Amino acid sequence: MAESGLNLAGYTSSFTITGTGFVVNPTAIVNYTVIGNIIILSLPALTGTSNSTTFTLTGLPSALQPTQESNHIVMITDGQGGATDAYSILRFSSGSTTLTMICPVTSDGSWAQSGTKTLYATSIMYVRA
Repeated sequence: MAESGLNLAGYTSSFTITGTGFVVNPTAIVNYTVIGNIIILSLPALTGTSNSTTFTLTGLPSALQPTQESNHIVMITDGQGGATDAYSILRFSSGSTTLTMICPVTSDGSWAQSGTKTLYATSIMYVRA
């Protein structure tokens, strides 16, 4: 039973996100829920052929941009070493609408410039303020 005056209703909507660092940059619809200062993103899988040593996600609406840096563990595939599945870091930077994928396969966090790279579908929760 909820406490009196506690409002757990959230606002739900969606936006389009684009993966960068691909021959053809994949796009997908991200669903999100806002409950107070908490944001929950439901990220779909993004995959494609790499043409860059970086992997970012662009299109996060400015109203959802974080006010502090946070790192989230996600599952990825990188073309290095035969398209290895691995845990990775999805980094939210303070005041930015671009999310950065850090590849764990290399010591400097860079991605293979060829082959397949994938972010598997996942949900991320972070505090906006």
